Amino acid sequence: MSKNTTVVYAADGDKMKVTIDGTDAKGHAYHSEWTGKFDGKDYPVTGDPASDARAHKMVDPHTLLSTSKKGGKETLPAKIVTSADGKARTVTVKQTNESGAKVTSTAVYDKQWPSPEEFASRLPRRAVCGINTVTVTVPVPG
Repeated sequence: MSKNTTVVYAADGDKMKVTIDGTDAKGHAYHSEWTGKFDGKDYPVTGDPASDARAHKMVDPHTLLSTSKKGGKETLPAKIVTSADGKARTVTVKQTNESGAKVTSTAVYDKQWPSPEEFASRLPRRAVCGINTVTVTVPVPG
């Protein structure tokens, strides 16, 4: 079983891009990308030898059901629940291991905030805020 260390959700037009970086069960680097909608339809996934498509379906504002597939066959169903405060995400996977035993695994992810440098790079070079119009100039790397 792989060990995901970083999962990033990012808007990509009217779709979401999910990038996963971590290590696989043998300790090798792992990187996969999926871009699609949370509409329950299959969208291609790259970089994952165990799947070639993934479907995400939003159950409610905090719950996603995810299904990974290989050659049209379901390989990894998962339930993804985000906490009410948005600070944690719990992923529960039920699957059959190599020995044929049914296993359930749960992973909990904490939301990671960007570094001050990364945050500053996302701001416009000049921001206007406050009732009396305070101008803040932020140095942006690059």
